[in-house]
Formats: sequence, C-alpha cells, structure tokens
Amino acid sequence: MDNVFENFYWHSAIGMDEELNMNKNFAVKMANTEDNIGSFIKAGDSLLIHKTTQALWRITDDKSSIEPVFGSDILTEDEINNWQG
Repeated sequence: MDNVFENFYWHSAIGMDEELNMNKNFAVKMANTEDNIGSFIKAGDSLLIHKTTQALWRITDDKSSIEPVFGSDILTEDEINNWQG
C-alpha cells in the first residue's frame, strides 16, 4: 500500500475526516455555524483567525461558509504583496 501522506502538502486550515481511508476526503471549507465560528477570533468584517492554528480564514460572500484565505501556510512574497483583505 502506498503512503497516503507521500507528496501531500499540509495546510493547517485543511481538516481530514475522522477516519483516513483510501477514500480520502479533505475539507477545505466549513459551514458558517455558531459551533464552527467558536473556533475563530473575529479579525474584521469577514476575516477570522483560527484560535489554534492562527491561520487566516474568511466568511464567504454568501455568508454560508468559512474558508481559508490562502492555499498554504507558507506565503510567497507575491501573495503577501498582492493580498487585499
């Protein structure tokens, strides 16, 4: 069996299902619920900071979901310079 984590790039904003199996399901956004919002500190009108990972998230325009702002934890200089939060 291949190593599931070989060539996998981690992002602290991405959670995995309770059981990791060959049917890998990764969550890159979550519902905008009271329970989920409790994991964040409000950092602006739609920006959130995750309490544990310190990753920057945002509430989607339709207010239904919460998603990471950046695709990875390691930001490039271009991402920093071009970000207009």
